[in-house]
Amino acid sequence: MVLAATNRPTDLDEAILRRFSQSFEIGKPSLSDRTKIFKVVLKGERIEDNVDFDRLAGLCEGYTGSDILEACKLAAFIPLREYLHDEKKGKQSQAPRPLSQSDLETALAQSKKTKITARKPAVVSFRLDDYEDLD
Repeated sequence: MVLAATNRPTDLDEAILRRFSQSFEIGKPSLSDRTKIFKVVLKGERIEDNVDFDRLAGLCEGYTGSDILEACKLAAFIPLREYLHDEKKGKQSQAPRPLSQSDLETALAQSKKTKITARKPAVVSFRLDDYEDLD
C-alpha cells in the first residue's frame, strides 16, 4: 500500500494522480478540532494554568494541524530565549518559565498558515486484471 499526502494537490502531475486508486481531501480542522490539537500538542509541556485553548483556536482560523504545531514550537522558544538571556546577565533560575497565553498568541501572530489550494479530489480506480492483455 502506498499513502501520499500534499497541501498542494493542484501541483501534482495528472500522471502521478492516475497511479493512485483513490484520493480524498481532509479539510482544515474546525474550531473544536483546533482546540483539541492545541491540547494534544501542549500535553506534557509546562504551561500556565490560565491558557485559553478556545481563544487560541479562534485566533488560528484556517490553520492546519501542522501549522498549529509549528506555532507551538515558535512559542516554546520564547521562555527559553528569556532564560538564556537572563543567564547571560548572571540571573540564576532553575528552568525556563512555563509557556504562557501571551507566548502562544505572539507565536500565532508571527506564524503563517499553510496555503491550501482547493481542488475537488478525483477518485480513480483500476485493477491490474484490466491490463492482462499488455503481456
